[in-house]
Amino acid sequence: MRKWTGIVVLVGLVGSAAAAQQSRTIREYAKDGACYFDIDGPGPKNGPAGAVLSVRYENRPGKLARFRVEYRAERIPKSATADDYYEFDVRLETETGRSDDATGLYGGIYPGGKFVKVIPGEWYVSGDTQRMMALLKSSRYIYLVGDGERYGPFDTGARGRAGQSLEACVAKQR
Repeated sequence: MRKWTGIVVLVGLVGSAAAAQQSRTIREYAKDGACYFDIDGPGPKNGPAGAVLSVRYENRPGKLARFRVEYRAERIPKSATADDYYEFDVRLETETGRSDDATGLYGGIYPGGKFVKVIPGEWYVSGDTQRMMALLKSSRYIYLVGDGERYGPFDTGARGRAGQSLEACVAKQR
């Protein structure tokens, strides 16, 4: 089993004076054989101010490559009126394109003992994961789209940074 390793990088936004004062925290790490790229960003409409977009990538020899993307916020207003097993299409959108649709649903997790609402999506078909990696390697800004809402933008700090980080991490895992 590999030890958890990670780095935290603060990325300043450029643009307006308000944006220049804001920063985004990016966490890149490996855990239990998977590689992660987590980005802090804006919360949902009419919800809490902050959220996290977590991209998990696994590419182990002899297994299908897999992406799991989670949008996490303390509260997601639209989920309050949804049925427990309500499913909807979810995808990533960037300035260079969009991913294929995956099935999403509202859920919750308890990281660090605090309940957080989650919208997950998984891509594990070979062509889907290849297109997802190409999208992440060509983009800087990422949105999660699901259930009629668009969450983001999540600023990776540089074009291609998320894809390059995940690929480099997987290479170290082998």
